[in-house]
Amino acid sequence: MFVAPHRLLGKPAPDLSHDRADAVIEWHVSPMIDPLFARAQLAIEESHTLRAQKKSLADQRDDQLAELRQSVRNSASARMEIKAHRDNST
Repeated sequence: MFVAPHRLLGKPAPDLSHDRADAVIEWHVSPMIDPLFARAQLAIEESHTLRAQKKSLADQRDDQLAELRQSVRNSASARMEIKAHRDNST
C-alpha cells in the first residue's frame, strides 16, 4: 500500500495548487512557447505532407509494378505463341 511521504513524517500535505497554477500561467505566458508551438505545428504539417507524398509515391510504384508485371506476362505469352507457331510450321 502506498503512503505519501508527508504522512509518514506526520506533516500536513503540501499545498501544490498555488505552485501548479503559477506553472500553468508561466507555461502559457512564456515567450518561448509560441515559437516552440509554431515549430511543432510546422513539423506536424510537414509530416502530414511527407506522409501524403509517400502514399502517392507508393501508389505510383504499385501501379508501375503492376504494369511491369503485365508487360512481362504479355512478353512471355508472345514468346510462347511464337515458339508454338514455329513448332507447328516444321
